[in-house]
Amino acid sequence: MMTPEEIVFMSEELIGVYESLEDDLIRNVAKRFSVLDEITPDTVAAWQAEKLQQLGALNKENLKTIKRYSRKTSREISRILHDAGYQAIELDERIYKEAYSEGLLAAMPVPAAASPVLQQIIRGAIDNTRSYFNLINTTALQSAQNSFLGIVNKAYLETSLGVTDYNTAVRNAVRELADMGITGVDYISAAGRHTRNQVDVAVRRAVVTSTAQTAGKMQIQRAKEWGCNLVEVSSHMGARPSHAVWQGRIYSIEGSTAEYPNLITVTGYGTVTGLCGVNCHHSFYPFFEGISEQRYKPYDLKENARVYEQSQQQRALERSVRAEKRRILAADSAGDTAGKHAAQLRLKEKEARLKQFIRDTGRTQRTARQQVMDFGHSQASQAVWTARKAASFQSLSGMTTSNGIVVSGASNHFGQRAIQRGISLADVRDALTNPLGIGNIRIADNIRSQEFTGGIARVQINPDTGNLITVWKTSAKLRNKLKGGR
Repeated sequence: MMTPEEIVFMSEELIGVYESLEDDLIRNVAKRFSVLDEITPDTVAAWQAEKLQQLGALNKENLKTIKRYSRKTSREISRILHDAGYQAIELDERIYKEAYSEGLLAAMPVPAAASPVLQQIIRGAIDNTRSYFNLINTTALQSAQNSFLGIVNKAYLETSLGVTDYNTAVRNAVRELADMGITGVDYISAAGRHTRNQVDVAVRRAVVTSTAQTAGKMQIQRAKEWGCNLVEVSSHMGARPSHAVWQGRIYSIEGSTAEYPNLITVTGYGTVTGLCGVNCHHSFYPFFEGISEQRYKPYDLKENARVYEQSQQQRALERSVRAEKRRILAADSAGDTAGKHAAQLRLKEKEARLKQFIRDTGRTQRTARQQVMDFGHSQASQAVWTARKAASFQSLSGMTTSNGIVVSGASNHFGQRAIQRGISLADVRDALTNPLGIGNIRIADNIRSQEFTGGIARVQINPDTGNLITVWKTSAKLRNKLKGGR
């Protein structure tokens, strides 16, 4: 049986298609908004009406996008399930033939390729998976429309009620769109639990689960055709705790004995949460007493739980990296330079946090899980430049202002605002050492601050800690006033 990693490798093209699809749908929505628009409480109603008229055009564009990406879907699903299913039983066939030559099996069945039941299993899996992908496409189209309407309504309400200005409302809504993504699966279970999966998650899960279940069904059927009743279940450190209790053991396909309990009863094979279920990384193989040597073993449950927890922490860090990349793409589409720079800085922080976690734990870095398909070399280079530019303001540490404050460093917010407002390192240094004016110390939220106004920049610093807080451009009016003009 193939591992989930082998299945994902085989399915890279299909998964990549849908990752690009989601990114394009997000951009199709985001580009219809601009933080540069000058919308006021008096004009926001007209803006809302105009946006609602664009809904039909958006749906047409999104439908065209979905059709373009999903052309290969049907053919790819057939290829993946067919190849994975028959590859999964290749190793089994060698084991069966060896057992047959040893006299442990009474008869040799028809070749696997000629088995009508195996062919039926493949056809059924292909039909079911195609239907599921059609559902993903339909849900994604509706989700993109709902996201568009959500941004329109949020911006209208917050602007008209004076909760915030239009630009901030749109900026926040577009960021939420990038965080939430486009829904691929949305349903309520019998227990009333609401489940929502983004397109890329839904596709990856559908491919891995459908392939694993198809391979499992084919293996069980082939075992019956050969007359084999025992299978060995694989094991790995860091397995899901509910799976760790039954991994690495030998089971009976039918019936049960003290030495070999029933496969379905113990492992939950055939269920969503059991062996070969959703996100299960286990496989199984034929086992014959007398010629088979048990290759797998159970692991210590406490150590397994520790490694499993590390794997979940790594997945969370990987998701946070992907989230920032999507925020960058969405902000770029909406013309939100400030939001883009903020996401670029957070991206480098989270990438550094993930790398440190990998070093501390000795785990393997999975770069594929950090990728967003349309986030390429250009976007990565821009993020690196922004991070380096922001970090350059740390070089001010140790310098002394004109009134004796020793600079201790600069916050990320400071670097972000300097980049956004086109303020250089030299501009900041000039304001601190050669100011046109120094403001009185102010207190806000129990934090003291003092403002230094230079020819280009107005710099705010904490006089107690020396930390640079934020920076603005010095207006021409203020500059002239401080120089003695009008």
